[in-house]
Order: sequence, then C-alpha cells, then structure tokens
Amino acid sequence: MRSKVSTANSIATILLLGRLFISSASAAHDHQAPAAGNAERQGSAERAIQQESAGRGRTWTSAPLIAPAGRPGERNSANMVPVNLAGVGLQVYGADATQSPKNVPLEDGRWRFAPEPSAKGGHYWMQAAEVRGAETRTATTAWSFGTQGKSPAAMLAQAKGSLDIVPLRIPEHGGFREGTAWEFGVRYEGQPLPGAVLHLHTENGTRTRVVADAEGVAKVLFPRDFDPASFDKVAGADRTRRGFVLMTELEPEGRKFVTAFNHFYYPDTMRGRNLWAGAGLFVIGMLCAAPLLRHRERNNA
Repeated sequence: MRSKVSTANSIATILLLGRLFISSASAAHDHQAPAAGNAERQGSAERAIQQESAGRGRTWTSAPLIAPAGRPGERNSANMVPVNLAGVGLQVYGADATQSPKNVPLEDGRWRFAPEPSAKGGHYWMQAAEVRGAETRTATTAWSFGTQGKSPAAMLAQAKGSLDIVPLRIPEHGGFREGTAWEFGVRYEGQPLPGAVLHLHTENGTRTRVVADAEGVAKVLFPRDFDPASFDKVAGADRTRRGFVLMTELEPEGRKFVTAFNHFYYPDTMRGRNLWAGAGLFVIGMLCAAPLLRHRERNNA
C-alpha cells in the first residue's frame, strides 16, 4: 500500500513540475509581448531603415538613430544610414582616445567607414549631430569589427558631446539580451548627470523609462518582448535581433539637447529550451502515470 502511495506521489510531483515549467516558460513568452500582428507591422530593423532612407514609411521610434545598412556578411567595413536626422557628417572615434575622431561624409544617403589596416579593427564609437536652431539632436552607437583591437574603456570614458549616453561596457559575446540588466552612464559637459531620465524604446514595441542614480548611472533591464514567431527561420533565436534606443533630453539656459544611443538586443535563447524541458517532463509524467491508472481500473473492476 505504501509503495502505491509513494508511486502516486512521485508521479504527481513529476506532473506538477512539468506544468510549472510550461507555465513559467509561457509566462516569459507573454511578459511584455507585443500584441498579435506587431511582428508583421513592425517588420525587421533592416526593412524599417530602408523605408526611412528612401523616404517611405515610418520607423519604430522618433529618436535619432545611426542604423546599419550594409549587406549581410560584411566584416571589413560599416555602411550606416541616418534615421530621423538630416544629412550630417559622422564622427568615428577609435579605441585610442588620444587620436582625433575621423569625419565621414554622408554620400548617397550613407556613411561608409572602414578601419585603417594598422588599427586592426576592434571597437568604434559613432556619432552624428544635427543642429536645429537652439536644439541639438545627437545619435550615437557602438560598432565592433571581428578582429581583435584595443580595450574600448578609454573610448567610452572620453567626453564626445554636450550630452552623452554611454554603456559602461560593450558586450563582447552575444550582445545585449532580453532579461539582462546593463548600466549606462549619462554625462553633461563631461560630468555625471544624476537624475537623468532615459527613455527606452524597442523595435518590438516596449516603451519604458529609467532614472539615473546619484552617480549618473542608469541600470537598464531589457524587456522580454520577443515573439517566438519572429525568430530567424533558419538560424533560430541566436541570429534574431531587434533594435533598441535609449534617449534623454536636457534644456539648459534656453538650449535643448536630445541625445540617443541605439544598438541591437537578442532574445533569451533559454526560453524555448525551458518550454521543451517542461513539455518533456509532462510527457514523462503521463507515461509513468498510465500503468498506475490501468492498475486502478483493473482493481475497481
């Protein structure tokens, strides 16, 4: 009798764990997920950027962006386009903070940049600013080439504009990812800006804000807003990415500064694995329960 009770309890535990795994994984999928059809309306970052550069349609944010527009597989050069910015030049900062930034002109609606052979690639900071009367709109992004280069620490610490948003570190592997928290520094005239409000917009539709602490540092938690249906059909979640932008504003003495930092973030690849693990436990529990249920039916008969 005790054996039967023990077996029944074990099976019940397995079934409960399986259901919990599935429920938690499903909740992660649903948490801050866009409404049905958003993936079709928003499309990929590349399509939105192409529409903007061609003067058609609207992008997923009104913030100024520096967006990639190169062909897949390009490794030795970067092709970028301005979004929500008028035709301005691009400044490119290298990892060596002692060198002046390289000025890249806008040609045929694009900025084309390739590192010097002696630089061996590595990390770069890109910045473009447009002045509209008393308002200065600045777009920034970080770009990395596959070859090993110098540490970007000095480049990130370097003051580059009146109002800056800078990640305290650049992702080396895997990039920014949903469900992870990253720290961004906000500076005005090279000094930390406590209490600065950062607005986070994602291509998947999330709109939220974060306030910088007393040191001018904001901890940004990337939302779990990927729809599994939007994952790359061939490469899966590891090759799926969407755009995000952090934007802040400041109005000192009759002037206005609008600064944005944009990049990409990726889905949490463990979500799908957890879902399958939960489903597997549930199936195992059902298989284990079947003999006991048949045994009970025979005893009742």
